[in-house]
Amino acid sequence: MDLQPAYADERLTAELADGICHLGLNDPEHMNSWSTTMSTGLRDVVYGHGDNFSAGADLSEREQYEAIGGGEGFHDFYAAERALIDVARLFHQPDVLAVAACHGWVIGQALEVIMACDFVVAEPGTTFWLPETRWGWNVGMGATYLLAHTLGVGWTKRMLLLGDQLPVETAHQLGLVARVGELGPRRELATGLIAEVERGAPRAWQSVKKLIDILPSTSLEDSRELELVNAYWLAHTKDVVEGVTAWEEKRPPDYRGV
Repeated sequence: MDLQPAYADERLTAELADGICHLGLNDPEHMNSWSTTMSTGLRDVVYGHGDNFSAGADLSEREQYEAIGGGEGFHDFYAAERALIDVARLFHQPDVLAVAACHGWVIGQALEVIMACDFVVAEPGTTFWLPETRWGWNVGMGATYLLAHTLGVGWTKRMLLLGDQLPVETAHQLGLVARVGELGPRRELATGLIAEVERGAPRAWQSVKKLIDILPSTSLEDSRELELVNAYWLAHTKDVVEGVTAWEEKRPPDYRGV
């Protein structure tokens, strides 16, 4: 797998390989602290250069925060936060698969970003931490909602109010992390998950991804009805016939997304 440079600046890199964009946080000297440059430049594997994934928001941008507190510079801050929300919305599109490949520390805003991904993979020793309230902030990008639905209210309070650090083993047990292991020289632990998903029919996994977003917020009866409607739609795709035919002929299916 050859990685082809597609974009680079001081703190963000992007490379293309086999149809997958590898987005890299590139400021290892500062533990890949999340700057406004990253927020506006980031647009499905996300990883960090150096010894850590990311230390979260760049608190060294003190002048910017002072300007916000004084009523100035709010527009730039708001635009940067909106850019991150747009990234989350991009990752939630049905035809996008986003995987975060983590190692070392994953702190604050960095954890908010990875929770917007479909999957998180991490190396042993990875630690997740949300110390926002210590610095006068709250989490964003829907992290409170996502944490409560993924980890439960108990761990959400421990992380957001007590500042407890979440070790990768516990994150794996609770469902935040999908795989634990060495990321690999080309982040194969992450790209392997994308390959697993893409073994399914495109329309099927894309629609199921959307159902996973929608159905936990509906009643059980509504969930059953929406699954039935979705199944009725999928029954009219050619890939359903291809799937059955491939099974009967004992061969891998050749899905076309139609």
